[in-house]
Amino acid sequence: MTVHSITTSDSPWVIDGSGSWKGNAIAAGDTFEIAAGTYAGRLKLTNMPGTVANPITFTNTGGQAIFTGNSTYTVLMDDNNSYVTIDGSGHAGTTYGIVCRTDQFKIEDRADNITVRYVEFDTSTLIGFRITQVSHITTPNTNITVENCWFHDVVTEGCYLGNNLASATDYILSDIIVRDCLFEDCGEAIDLNGCHGFFAFRDNTILRTVTGGIGALNAAIAVSNSGAAGINGYIERNWIDNCDENGINFVESDGADTETVWIQNNVFLNCGNGAATAKHDGIRIQGAGPTVRAVNNTIRNTGNGTDGRGIRLSETRHYAVNNIVIESDVDDISLAVGVPAGNATNNLTSDTTGGDATTRTTASIAFINEAADDYRLTAASPAVDAGTATDAPTDDYLQNTRDSSPDVGAYEYIAAVAILMSDYRRRRNA
Repeated sequence: MTVHSITTSDSPWVIDGSGSWKGNAIAAGDTFEIAAGTYAGRLKLTNMPGTVANPITFTNTGGQAIFTGNSTYTVLMDDNNSYVTIDGSGHAGTTYGIVCRTDQFKIEDRADNITVRYVEFDTSTLIGFRITQVSHITTPNTNITVENCWFHDVVTEGCYLGNNLASATDYILSDIIVRDCLFEDCGEAIDLNGCHGFFAFRDNTILRTVTGGIGALNAAIAVSNSGAAGINGYIERNWIDNCDENGINFVESDGADTETVWIQNNVFLNCGNGAATAKHDGIRIQGAGPTVRAVNNTIRNTGNGTDGRGIRLSETRHYAVNNIVIESDVDDISLAVGVPAGNATNNLTSDTTGGDATTRTTASIAFINEAADDYRLTAASPAVDAGTATDAPTDDYLQNTRDSSPDVGAYEYIAAVAILMSDYRRRRNA
């Protein structure tokens, strides 16, 4: 297993795993150490031959390695890359040791088992991180994880997980995970467009998304599958605060889909506060796709003053259970015509009229400190033990175990627990 060096003087930084780098053959288990400095161009990788036992790792050494791109990409994983880790934690004292500046990090065809961690994305021209498919092939891009990364000041999507092809048979992404990332001032944080299998967006902090996504689904988290069957997964334990448009916009058109997507244990604050038309909801679920269950979320202050719904359900396969939804401009929970009232149960809202008339209502939830965005429950809260165990997750936003009589909202009441503000608000990724 060889340790290769990459320096700023090695331009162009084009590495083909079927060959060699600087005279040394490339094999599974090799490590590439990227020296600190500014790389005025892109890093291009192809045919990386990692294995499950011996992945290939690219990491920084000596400080930050900053790639400024070539007007298109900063890092391009071009084709046929397997078991590769891009790890920016190689230098003590530098949290994000690999930086993608100006242009996007892009993964193209036939990529599997790729992990990207501790990378900073400051891509002012378009997208931060992108998975795409540019050829009509049947090999999926699969098992791709983005974790502990920082996305900021990205014009459009922080993460765009989709492809460039029109045929639904080409939408073959699967096992896509984004977790423990911080998104600040992006057009959208995450946009999933074309997944045939599992996905999970967990434990992310999303702050100040603005109108600017490529498609029409503008939201902090957008999911659109365009007819691809088999999507299933989780959007859970995310903190989403101050979005111009929807907190989550889920649109799936495949009525034959028998899978389930869970939106659970999230906190949504101040979503839909921009000027865009009809994009002012906390959780907006549309289309006759998989069963979607919005469970144990806390949602506050949704809308732009004239429009906004905390949760909007459009189909009979959509459910809202055990949620706290308060201070929405129109309805806290809105059910489209034909959606049974029983699809929204055991929710606590601040409205007594409107689309959420079938849910339990209360004027005060009795949070610990709402003014400080501490939405944990006091012992006096009507949310304590007010939920149903049906569909309730086993733990809460802080991963405390829920009991057999679960509470409503993202937090389970735990008596006499001291906790730092950074833990209950931003978790471990800020």
